[in-house]
Formats: sequence, structure tokens, C-alpha cells
Amino acid sequence: MLDATSGKLTQLNEQPSHGAGPCHVSVDATGKMVMVANYNAGSIAAYLVQKDGSLGEATAKIQHQGSSANPQRQKGPHAHFITPDPSNRFALVCDLGLDEVLVYRMDRAKASLTPNDPPFGKVASGAGPRHVAFVQRRSLCT
Repeated sequence: MLDATSGKLTQLNEQPSHGAGPCHVSVDATGKMVMVANYNAGSIAAYLVQKDGSLGEATAKIQHQGSSANPQRQKGPHAHFITPDPSNRFALVCDLGLDEVLVYRMDRAKASLTPNDPPFGKVASGAGPRHVAFVQRRSLCT
């Protein structure tokens, strides 16, 4: 929690990431759902933010499976990044070990994640995606 006067942070609680090597955390646009990517485990998890700002227990725990072209760094999944899309309806996960950007449908009320159809986009073999960025384009014409 952030004290509005002093700027001091106070820990409310903590929850396990449900995987080794948590490396990225994101919050959906409503501030009610938190997601984590676990690099070493190649897994992700989601949590509902409680009314007091603390995190509830994990509502989604997903273990990725597979490998890709580079045996030195892609023997298994490595979830590197997770973020909601601009519509706040989908979570995108860059998995370095799979050469995929996985797509999950978000149910923000339950903080659940379910695979989309299609469940992923493939990147070049050995590329190892790490992050995605969304750019809002504006017309130069008025």
C-alpha cells in the first residue's frame, strides 16, 4: 500500500508465483487482476486483487509445454513476459523457449485465463520472443 502523504510503501501480503524464476508481473487495466510469468518454470499464474489491495490466491496456474530450435536455451518453455492487450480482453505471453506469443482470454471478474483460438502466434525459429509492445497510430490527416 502507498501512503499518500509520505509516499511510504507498506506490504499487504504475498502469494507464491507457482513457478521458478518469476520475471515479469503485470496488472490489467481495471487494476483487479495481476499476472506473473515464471521464466525458469515456463509457467504463468493470475490473481484477483482483493478490495483491500492484497492479492488473493492464484486463480489460474498454467504450465507451458514444448521446446524449440536452439537446444542451449530452448530445451523447454521459458515464459518471459505477460501483458494484457489494449482492449484488456486478452493476455499475451512471450515464451522464449517455445518461439511463441501465447494468447489467453481473460475473465477479469474471476481472474482466469483460458487459451484463445488460435492459442498462439509463432515467431521465427530460434528467435525467442521476449516482449511485445502496442503502438496506437494516429492519423496525420485532419
